[in-house]
Amino acid sequence: MITPKYIESEVCAAVKIESAALLNKSRKTEILTPRKIVIYLQRKALDMPYEKIGRRYGKHYRTVMTGIEATRKSIDKGNVKIARIAKKLPIDLRNFLSAGLTDAQTEALRVPAVRVTALHKKPRKDSIWSDKS
Repeated sequence: MITPKYIESEVCAAVKIESAALLNKSRKTEILTPRKIVIYLQRKALDMPYEKIGRRYGKHYRTVMTGIEATRKSIDKGNVKIARIAKKLPIDLRNFLSAGLTDAQTEALRVPAVRVTALHKKPRKDSIWSDKS
């Protein structure tokens, strides 16, 4: 049975953080992204009222509404961070993240994400990409 605590515990287990970390005001990506996913899942899976979600996480209900919409758009665009977390979730929760997505976007939740390195970084001196001329 899916409950708010179940959603919190599964998402936290997937990213290896404590459930209490979701309740603090941190805006670090490693806390913010799981919190956004938890809020999104609580609304989609349990149809929890925005006000109740907002009280739980210390947010105004309008902030919760905006965050849920932004998370939905990120999922639709195939956000890599969300996809990585979604792959680690149990199938019952993953289905709520993939509902309404195209087949290609749903496939992105199944396939391991490839780490992309920044192209603007200077190559290391011992790198095969460095100029040795």
